[in-house]
Amino acid sequence: MAIVDFETGMWGKPWFQELSPTAKLLFPYLWTNTHKNVACIYTISLKTIKDETGLNDKQVTEALRSLYPKVKYDKEFHLVWVVNHVKRSYMRTENISPKIVAAIKKNLLTVPEGHSYIGEFLNKYKVLGIEYPYPIDRVPEGYPYPSSSGKGSGKGNGKGGAGEKPRSELMKRFDRFWQAYPEKKSKGQAEKVWKQIAPSEQLLETMLSTIRRAKTSVKWNPDKNSETFIPHPSTWLNARGWEDVYTPSPEIQRQFNEHKVAITKHRKDAKDGRQTLEGMAEDHPRYPEIKERAERHEAQAIVLERHLEALV
Repeated sequence: MAIVDFETGMWGKPWFQELSPTAKLLFPYLWTNTHKNVACIYTISLKTIKDETGLNDKQVTEALRSLYPKVKYDKEFHLVWVVNHVKRSYMRTENISPKIVAAIKKNLLTVPEGHSYIGEFLNKYKVLGIEYPYPIDRVPEGYPYPSSSGKGSGKGNGKGGAGEKPRSELMKRFDRFWQAYPEKKSKGQAEKVWKQIAPSEQLLETMLSTIRRAKTSVKWNPDKNSETFIPHPSTWLNARGWEDVYTPSPEIQRQFNEHKVAITKHRKDAKDGRQTLEGMAEDHPRYPEIKERAERHEAQAIVLERHLEALV
């Protein structure tokens, strides 16, 4: 069993003292449980959290919200990130072990490809010098920033008019497109074309999916082809680039094949586990272990399927 450091002074810190008793339980659990890795970005379902802590749905959800932004959780991928874990555990001196850095890099490669938590992690820990091989553009479906309950009644000082006009839903969709598109040039022209096309939410999702494939294609990937050409965003939109077919690079094709094999194996292991449980009493000593293993295989299959969707 691994030994994990947890700062005892945490209990006296003002931000920690203001947490609810539930959040005070959840924070050290996420820091020290057997599912975590060196980077402390790891997959864990809400069900597992509930089963191992004894908390209910409402308690876990509220505790995760109160721990934000020190702890981030993506509900879609069951992905948790304890943001300061690496800093508190491994960066107490100027020198960090190369073995730790290598372990962190390996951990990041197990996270859903291109997840924004990876981008945030690499930005926060630039000093580690970790290189990540995939584009990062995915925004997680997690818990929002805590918001104030006050609605406010101020009307401003009268010098700046009514203030900045809120972005329309159409232009909010453009913002998502712009964030995902790798060649950020001539934004004004791209906005004009966007307004002419007026993409729906469904069309935007098609665009984002195509952009993800294009980023890993032979044509767009500068590491795979010296004749890389990524059109300006306005050009891509005018040409209906979302309808183009992109040839995956050999590396992406290899990953695709490996994912398919791994998904099949995880599905089989999960099925075998469920079948074993069907003929076993719940009070059997090995019942919890087999159940947890089956759930983890199922969760890993789901993560790999998401990877696969991003690849194709």
